[in-house]
Amino acid sequence: MIEKRAGIMPAILALLLLFVSAWAFMPGQAFGDAPETQALEHKGAGDGLAQKEDYKGAAGEYAKALFISREAFTRDERTRMAAVMSWGGDLNGAIEELSILKSEEPSTEVLKPLARTLSWAGRLDEAALEIDAALALAPDDREALVIKGNILRWQGRFQEAVSVYEGVLAGGEDFDARIGLSYALLGSGEMKAAAESAKGLRPGYGAQEKELEDLERTLRGAAAPGFDALSSYYSDSDSNRSSRHALIYSFPVSGFRGALALRSARARDDSRRSNAEAFHLSVTGRLSEALAAGAGAGAVSMGGSRFLTGHISASGRSNGWDVSAAVSKDVLADTALLMENRIRLTDYSASASKTHGKASISGALSLRRYSDDNSAVDLSITPMYALRPGNPKIDIGYRLRYLDFERQAGSGYFDPDWFVSHQVLAALRYEKEAFYALLEPYFGNQSFERNGNGDNDFFWGGAGVAGYRVGKAAVELRAEGGNYAVGSAAGFNYYTAGLKLILAL
Repeated sequence: MIEKRAGIMPAILALLLLFVSAWAFMPGQAFGDAPETQALEHKGAGDGLAQKEDYKGAAGEYAKALFISREAFTRDERTRMAAVMSWGGDLNGAIEELSILKSEEPSTEVLKPLARTLSWAGRLDEAALEIDAALALAPDDREALVIKGNILRWQGRFQEAVSVYEGVLAGGEDFDARIGLSYALLGSGEMKAAAESAKGLRPGYGAQEKELEDLERTLRGAAAPGFDALSSYYSDSDSNRSSRHALIYSFPVSGFRGALALRSARARDDSRRSNAEAFHLSVTGRLSEALAAGAGAGAVSMGGSRFLTGHISASGRSNGWDVSAAVSKDVLADTALLMENRIRLTDYSASASKTHGKASISGALSLRRYSDDNSAVDLSITPMYALRPGNPKIDIGYRLRYLDFERQAGSGYFDPDWFVSHQVLAALRYEKEAFYALLEPYFGNQSFERNGNGDNDFFWGGAGVAGYRVGKAAVELRAEGGNYAVGSAAGFNYYTAGLKLILAL
C-alpha cells in the first residue's frame, strides 16, 4: 500500500506543476501582469492622454492606477497624478490621494495642490487651512501665495486678495497672480483698475489663452451695456394661461450697474382676460468690500390703474455667513384673476447661508403684507451636500418649508394655513466649452389646510436651463413645472417654458 501511494505522488506533483504553469500563462494572470505592472500600464495611458490635454481621460486612468497599486509610484508621481485628476474634474479622487500623501508627509508640494483642489471643490475654509500650513513651511512660495489670493477672492475678501496678488507681482510678473488681481479689483468695484491690470496679461499656452478670453468677456460685461430679452408661457390645471415678455437694458454708472426693465404680461382664464405693463429702473453695486446694495423704483399699469413699485436690498458677509435683507413692493400679475383684483404685495425678507467643507446650509424668512388685508410668514431651511464637485457638479439636499396665511382671502393666490413641506432636491450643473446646463429636480410631501379642508399628498417637479454662448451673445432655454402647491402663485399643477437672449454690446 505504501509503495502504491509512493507511485501516485510523482503523478500528483506533475499535475500540480501543469496547473501552475497554465495559471501563470492565463490572460491577465501572467507574471508580467502583476498589480504593479497593471498600475504602470494605466499610468502610461494616462500620461499619453495628459500630453494631449485630455485631462478627463487621464484622470480616469490615473484613478485606476492608484487603486490597483499606489505603491508602484513615487510621491512626486502620485502628486502629479492627483493634480491632473483635479484638472480632469475628479476633485474627490484628487483630494483623497493628496490627503493620503499629506498624512504620510505634509510637504509644501502636497499641501499646495490639496489647497487648490479643495478651493475648486468649494471647500474654502478647509483650503485656507491647508494653504496656511504650506505657507508656514515656505512663506515666500509664489505659487502658494497665488493660491492664498484665490481663496481669499472666492471668500469675498477682495482687498486682502489684492494685497496678496500685488505682493507676488512685486517679485516679478506672474500670469496667475495678474489674472487673480484683475478679478479681485473687479469684485471690489474698481472696473478701470481691473481693465488696466488685465493689459499686463501675457498667456503662454492654450489654457491661459482661454482664461484671458473669459476675463475679457467678464470685463466687457461689467463695463459695457447689454440687453436681455425674455419670453415665456405659463399654464396650470385651473385654466390659467399667460404669456410674459421682458426687455432689460443694463449699463455701467459710476462704478455701479444700472438696469431699465420693460415688462408685459397677457393673461386669461375661462371667464376673463387681463393685461399688465411695467417698467422698473434699478442700480446695484458694492459699497465696500463687506457690503453690496441695490435699489430700484418703477410702476405697473393694468386695468386702467397704475401702481408704484420698488425695492431696496443689501448683502454682505459676516463671520463666515453670507447674509442679505430686502424690502420690496410689487404687483401680482401671474394670472388674470390676480390682475383683475389688483393684488399688491409688500415683502420683508432676510436670508443667510454658510458653507463648511462639502456641506452648506441656507435659510430664508419672508414676512408679506397683501393689499386685500392679508398677511403671511414664509420660512425655509435648506441643508445641501456636494455629492460630486467639479464638472459635472451634483448637489443633493433637503428643504423644510413653512408657510402660514392670516386668512383665506380668495383673491386668486394660494393662501393656505399651516403649509409644511419636506422636499428632497438635487442640483446638477454641467459646462463644456460654450454649452452649459442646470437641472434641479425635486420631490417630497406637503400638507396644509385651506377653506376648512385638509390636504396631505406627494409632490414632484423641477426646473432646468440649457444655454449656449456665441461671441458676446448667449441663448437660453428655460423650463419649470410640477405639482408643488407653492411652486406658482395660483397653487395648482403648472408648467412654464421660455427663451432668453443675452447680448453684451
